[in-house]
Amino acid sequence: MKQIRKNRERLVPIIESIMFLGRQNIALRGHKDYGILSSELHLSETIINEGNFREILKFRILSGDKTLESHLKNNNAKATYISPTIQNELIECIRKEIVFKIIKDIDKSKYFSIIFDETTDVSKISQMSLSIRYNYSGKIFERFVTFIDCHSSMDNGNEDKDSDGVDSNQIEPKLTGEFLGIATDGCAVMVSTIVGAVQRIQQSTKNAIHCPCNNHALNISISKSSTVQSIRNCIGIMEQVISFFNASAKRNFILKKMLKKQFVSICQTRWVKRHDSVLQFKMSLPEVINALASISEWDDIVSSSKAKTLLFSISNCEFIISLYSLSSVLAVTYHASKTLQGKYQDILTSSEVIENIISILKNNRSDCDTNFQTIFNECKDLMEELDVDIKIPRIASRQQ
Repeated sequence: MKQIRKNRERLVPIIESIMFLGRQNIALRGHKDYGILSSELHLSETIINEGNFREILKFRILSGDKTLESHLKNNNAKATYISPTIQNELIECIRKEIVFKIIKDIDKSKYFSIIFDETTDVSKISQMSLSIRYNYSGKIFERFVTFIDCHSSMDNGNEDKDSDGVDSNQIEPKLTGEFLGIATDGCAVMVSTIVGAVQRIQQSTKNAIHCPCNNHALNISISKSSTVQSIRNCIGIMEQVISFFNASAKRNFILKKMLKKQFVSICQTRWVKRHDSVLQFKMSLPEVINALASISEWDDIVSSSKAKTLLFSISNCEFIISLYSLSSVLAVTYHASKTLQGKYQDILTSSEVIENIISILKNNRSDCDTNFQTIFNECKDLMEELDVDIKIPRIASRQQ
């Protein structure tokens, strides 16, 4: 028993180091991740970087961890328990312990829902994230459980049925009546009534109700505004302006000197991020124009000509009115985008937020002339300040 206790004490600092790096989302491995730990333990003397995991072990020794120091110095390299293989085994043990804790909480809370979605990572592998939502001691928790390699699961071809040669541990158990919700986006792969993922799950659990992602639906409904030509052009011009400044440190310095902060890029898929960038662009339009005007006078032909083109694009009546009109709508929907992503929100609160937005938009539409006049007056004041001509844009096509 004494030897078992000593062995466990030796593993404690190693496990704590792995947990620390994992919690901080820091990679463990370095260029060298094998062999005996460098004997040069003083950071000021060593020139070898052995990776985050091995370096944090050396730092613990420098901080006075005598147990770890004795373990690493007095044991053979094959018995130090810091090799990549042991690291992976310890990470797997930690994963199992976390999942066990989540399942234990779910057992106490009784009812739960699952949230899953598929995406392609940087290595071009189709991954599906799986999270579980449940109420524990009066608090809502959304716990990430695992990533699933979609192609690997397809290649295995394991169906939920009895078959020879298939390990029973690889077959998913039947879901119980305590499984109440399925949260996904609205793509055909998920919601198809014949072969959709939701339909397959509901075959095993009749009490599970499909709850589509309302924030995803909001993103789609807002994106419909891009079908308006002037709004689509406005968003495209903003993307070009932001990319123009972000592509060069020298240009970005000029912009930050005027704005005192960094521009928020326009996200292609998340409209909640577009809210921030569009509203910031509107508030910073005079400074952006001044920055482009300054760059247009540079001797650099590429930068100056591009800045001149962008300056002409944003210094016109159509762009400014489109920007202010888009901002007026996004200012109303901004709160909903934030609310629908909150894990502590319930359906009642979310419904009230959506109903309030619908009510506001209906009122704005019923009194559209007055509301647009207010927007136009704001634009007029800005255009007079920027010396921009107020004129009606061309709406007829050129005659052949």
